[in-house]
Amino acid sequence: MTFSAYDSHPHKGTPVELYLFEFGNDRLAYTNADEDILFNGVTYKAEPIVRDRIFISGRNDKSSVKLTISTRSRLADLLRNYPPSDVIAVTIWQGHLDDPDQEFKVVWKGRVLSMARKGVNVEMQMESILVSFNRHGLRRNYQIPCTHVLFDQWCKANEAAATTATTAASVGPNHVIPPNGWNPHPLEKYKAGKVRWDGPYGPEHRMILNVDTASGKLLLSGPTVGLVAGQPIDVTLGCNHRMDDCQNLFNNIMNYGGCPWMPMKSPFRGNQFN
Repeated sequence: MTFSAYDSHPHKGTPVELYLFEFGNDRLAYTNADEDILFNGVTYKAEPIVRDRIFISGRNDKSSVKLTISTRSRLADLLRNYPPSDVIAVTIWQGHLDDPDQEFKVVWKGRVLSMARKGVNVEMQMESILVSFNRHGLRRNYQIPCTHVLFDQWCKANEAAATTATTAASVGPNHVIPPNGWNPHPLEKYKAGKVRWDGPYGPEHRMILNVDTASGKLLLSGPTVGLVAGQPIDVTLGCNHRMDDCQNLFNNIMNYGGCPWMPMKSPFRGNQFN
């Protein structure tokens, strides 16, 4: 029997929902049913989970949903101290427990924005994927520094060639110190780069905010979740968005996105021949 037949029947319907949270290469799957449900090869674990009503108002900014789940769940543990490096995508399906065809329908899709503890539960605020339609795209400026994002489709620099595999000799709450001699380039060139490692919930990566050339300490943009001394890490170069780094560090000058020879005097002010 199809979803519509169960959903419209006054007695046969046993509505349940499936919640899939995906981040990086990992996923967490829950259901508000009384028993686990296997759907599309994924086991959705029974968990006390409730959400607000989903309103279809025709306006993208009105599509947020609040979800409540127990603090004992792995999802709450994932968000307790520091969110994962990747966006937590959310998909909500609706179906009926007694439907032998398991015809679940997607009713909402979005991402987790924030979490707040409320007693023995946590409340998560989620925004719809439709909200992204309201965002304005970035405009490219007429400027001397390069306008490209490092390693993106316009920059085209080789990220693998700019990354060095090493280990964490010492780890602090928000910094890491690799062993001596690990860096093929001057330490200061790794500022605005990133450090990557395998955390308890998948890959973690942090931006390098600053570099202490004396101690070799790399100050990171967030806590070193799951990182211990002796663990492998990948350290990637940063870029100052000038021609020297583009040429000397990345050998990528042909894709430089700035305008280094732009005139410094406006032709619309004064005598252009002076």
